[in-house]
Amino acid sequence: MFARAWAAACALLLTQGLGDAFAQAAIPAESIPVGAGLPDGKPVDIRGLHTGMPGAAAVAVLQQHYKGQRGAKLLIREKTLPNAPAPYVAYATNADLPGGNDNYDFLGAAFTSNASGNQVVSIISDAGFGQGNQPSANETMAAIKQKYGEPTATSGTDFQLSMFYGFRGGKALGKDQSCAGLMQIRQLSLKDRNVLQLDHWHREMADGVRSSMASNMPVESRGCDAVMFVDIVYGVSVAADRNLVPNKNTIGRMKILFFDAKRFRAAADQDAAAIKVLEEKRLQSAPTGKGPAKL
Repeated sequence: MFARAWAAACALLLTQGLGDAFAQAAIPAESIPVGAGLPDGKPVDIRGLHTGMPGAAAVAVLQQHYKGQRGAKLLIREKTLPNAPAPYVAYATNADLPGGNDNYDFLGAAFTSNASGNQVVSIISDAGFGQGNQPSANETMAAIKQKYGEPTATSGTDFQLSMFYGFRGGKALGKDQSCAGLMQIRQLSLKDRNVLQLDHWHREMADGVRSSMASNMPVESRGCDAVMFVDIVYGVSVAADRNLVPNKNTIGRMKILFFDAKRFRAAADQDAAAIKVLEEKRLQSAPTGKGPAKL
């Protein structure tokens, strides 16, 4: 019920710009174009979501995703800029962890504030597959490359495969390039209780952006516009000695994480401008007092 109400509120807020109070504060809802910094200026679709998507539209996709799921519900968390007139949807994720159940299908998004139009800035798809429900590893990897192209880098162990995609200036990065400062966010997971309960997601994005712009960062790794990580954990089989061995024909878990660093940087600048204007407006409206005190 709350999710439906929030989607309607988001739609109304976006229709009205930033609402009457934001408009009175002269804060424009500026943002960079959808697909900025990505090849051909096209957004990267992750299960129906893409960065730059308005909050109301993304919430509708997530509502549909969780509709009818057993043991998983949509959790929407709000935040409010200091002195702002209205909250905004900051995160939309799964409300629960899978426990001992290997079958789960979580999808979540982090958003910019309503000072920049409340848009999707990061996406995580995190799914687990129990025995009898495991996708083909070869077919899935072929589908990934068909949809997203060849990865910038690939690494792995006997039990998992990791693919990294980096983007800068409208181009996919080549194999001799990286986005070292943004690599730390790949640890984010919708199975992580910190992500579900605290503002950990935002902190990781902010720290990554600061690291990627640091002067000591190699030039070829500095200032990436966006990154995507695809992590595949293979299924396992029980060997004759009862030890678990990887079954590289199947997938036991797959996580996809996309972060639009360019959009995050622009939103952070917009937030700072909005907070400054709202604080000035608050100070202007502070009581002036009634005459001098008795001396």
